[in-house]
Amino acid sequence: MKGSPPSRVPAFAAYNGISSNFLWMAWSGTASILNSVLIWIVIARQRSVEEVAHFAVVMGLYALFFSVVSLGLMPYLVNVISRRAGDAARATSRFLGSSTVLLIGSGFVTAFLMTLSGFVVSGSSRVQLSAAALSLALIPTGVIALAEAFSIAHHRTRRVAVITTIENVLRTLVPIAILLADGSLVAVCLSFAAVRFVALGAYLAT
Repeated sequence: MKGSPPSRVPAFAAYNGISSNFLWMAWSGTASILNSVLIWIVIARQRSVEEVAHFAVVMGLYALFFSVVSLGLMPYLVNVISRRAGDAARATSRFLGSSTVLLIGSGFVTAFLMTLSGFVVSGSSRVQLSAAALSLALIPTGVIALAEAFSIAHHRTRRVAVITTIENVLRTLVPIAILLADGSLVAVCLSFAAVRFVALGAYLAT
């Protein structure tokens, strides 16, 4: 007697899980791109060429330090958190606690270096103050990377996508409102930093 054919349900479940995670993360990335495009369009239309150039310098510095604040640990964190899923709660908490301290420290160090870089690359007080204001966004960024790694390791990519979407909506609407109200670039940069802290709060609350 021939055995019954193997069930395909696990394969379909795995496929659905992968496709769902992919779609949520793709949407998260798309929202981030749309945010950047809209902000640049409004700044280009509302401000002088000099201010656009100053904003480009500040955002360039931010992109540089944003790429290093998490110390490239995201893949490692996802891997370790996934493997520790069955460990005792105390051991997992100890790892998450030490990682949090490390990434908070990285946030403060990179924020200081970005502020210092603003004085090195430009003599404009607008650039220097804006760089200092935007550097504050780096402080919660490392911890947000840990929260994202934790979510991904526990197959909660929807959580990442939803919080990222909310963050990008706020990071678009608030700066645009400031720009339309003739607010300064420093105020725009402070709003970016404030929204990063809101995103961190959302992770901690969920």
